[in-house]
Amino acid sequence: TAKESGDDSNNYTVTGVRIINNYFHHSGGDGIQFFEATTACTKAAVVTGLIDNNRFEKGNRTGHENALDIKTTALAGDPLVISNNRITGWDGSSTSEGNRSLVVQHCASNIKIKNNYFRRDGPGNEGFLCNPCLGLSFTASDSSSTNRVTGVEIVGNTFVNFRDAMEIGESSANYISGAKIYHNTGYGASRSFFRLNGHV
Repeated sequence: TAKESGDDSNNYTVTGVRIINNYFHHSGGDGIQFFEATTACTKAAVVTGLIDNNRFEKGNRTGHENALDIKTTALAGDPLVISNNRITGWDGSSTSEGNRSLVVQHCASNIKIKNNYFRRDGPGNEGFLCNPCLGLSFTASDSSSTNRVTGVEIVGNTFVNFRDAMEIGESSANYISGAKIYHNTGYGASRSFFRLNGHV
C-alpha cells in the first residue's frame, strides 16, 4: 500500500484491508509495507483492517528488510490488527536501517499487535546498532507532545532469542499515551525484554 508522490496535504485512506493465511519468504524488501509519502502526524495516511495468520520467513537471502513495516495510522473505532502471525529468521545478519521483524513508525495510532510469534535465528551481530535484534520496534518517531500516538495495544505475543524483545519509543522526543502492553512472553533475550524510550 503506497502513495509515492503528489499532494501530501491529502494523504490516502484505505479501510477494511484483509491479509490472511499467506506465506511470505525470501523477500528482497519488506514482506508487507504500508507506506506514506509524508511523516507529518497531521497528514498521516490511514489503513485499517486485519493482518492475521500469516507466515513470514527471512530465508537465506541477504538483501532483506522487515517482515512488516507499518508507516500508517488507523482509527479509534476501526484499528489495524496484526494478530496470530509467525515471524522467524530475522537474525542480525545486517546492521543497516530496517531488517527488524516488525517495525511501526511515524504517527501510527490505533495499532493492535496480538498473539504473534517472533523468533530470531542465528548468532548475528550483538552490537548496539543491531537492528534485527529487536523483535518489535514501535518508534512513534514523528510524534510530539501535541500529536501523540494513542490506542496502542501489544498483547499476548511471544519473543524468542532477540537482543531486546520490544522497543517502545525511539528517543526522548517520542510521545505515546495510554499504551496497553500485557501478557507477552519473552525468553533467550541477550540484553532486555522491554526497552522504553521517550514519553510513554
